[in-house]
Amino acid sequence: MAMKNLRNGWLKRAFAAAVLLPVLAGTAQAALTYEETGHKAQNDAATFVTDTASFEGLVQNMCAGADVVLVGDTDHTDLSLRQVMGSHEFADALKSCGVTDLFLEMPVTLQPELDRFQAGELSSAEFQNVLSTRRDNLYSLAPESWQEMNRLDAALIENAHAAGMKIYAADPGTEGDSSAVMSVIISQGALLRLKRVLGEENPAYRDYYDLFMADRGDEIPAEEKAVFEESFVRLYQELEIDRLFTQADSLREEGIQKRLNDTMLAGLILDKLEDSSKALVFYGAAHMSSARPDGLDNLLAETKRLKRIDIAPSITSAVYKEGADRPDAVFITDTKSVMQFEKKAVTAAVLPAAPHNGRK
Repeated sequence: MAMKNLRNGWLKRAFAAAVLLPVLAGTAQAALTYEETGHKAQNDAATFVTDTASFEGLVQNMCAGADVVLVGDTDHTDLSLRQVMGSHEFADALKSCGVTDLFLEMPVTLQPELDRFQAGELSSAEFQNVLSTRRDNLYSLAPESWQEMNRLDAALIENAHAAGMKIYAADPGTEGDSSAVMSVIISQGALLRLKRVLGEENPAYRDYYDLFMADRGDEIPAEEKAVFEESFVRLYQELEIDRLFTQADSLREEGIQKRLNDTMLAGLILDKLEDSSKALVFYGAAHMSSARPDGLDNLLAETKRLKRIDIAPSITSAVYKEGADRPDAVFITDTKSVMQFEKKAVTAAVLPAAPHNGRK
């Protein structure tokens, strides 16, 4: 997951048409239609609805019969997911359907600064700086994308607060966090070493490396680009960057499995909610699985009526096979369309005893 994102984000994008792509990342797949991907067959009971009114309209529809709406972030590296939530229209939609509390996947240690921001003691720029310096860039986003993510998160909070909602940083943190941080240290260290060794071969290569990582590879002088690419590929292999990525990926997966026990997260949310409250929880979609007894979905459903929406950047990234847990709807950001299911299959054998699974 994380290393795939790292390779795609740092390597695959910039040289999609260059020699690095076949060497490091394989051949890129052209955009395909819904039918061409066989996506409908993979989502066997899906009804695909195009030209939906809006994401705001979908949320309003789901809010009507729920105490808590879970919005699952399916790709932490894709900013389009946050763009649909950072608008005034989205905040107004939440207000109109009675949402009183907003829970976000941010470290609980940021709550004091979040409270100061809501109280007007920190400006948007100051709060964005808090987010960028106090949160770990665990997905190794490019600096520009990391700053934009923090800007969008601040906009979401500011708009929700203006609409009268209480906003909570709801990531309690777990022992898995140390594995995730070590994963970033290893992967970032590997890339920094690559840059240093490139610069030892040719000082200009340090600048070319920065251009490449910023998706500005076309600014590398044409007469030097091919030689730089050859050096990059050779050193990437000699320094065993892939092996280090694999090691970092293993650590990250270990941390993810520890983080997916949502007992603390569910307890934090339930502790804040009053009987008359209605909440929206924006969190990683992996936490929302009614096939796991310790998943957020099941733990909240014991006392709350739930609806779940996943947000996915494209059709091909939203695959829910038969027998797998499914949300009530999936919003596709690139086409602004909605996928819904005629039935929702869960593994009933592992569900806790409860009057319903949160989807009534």
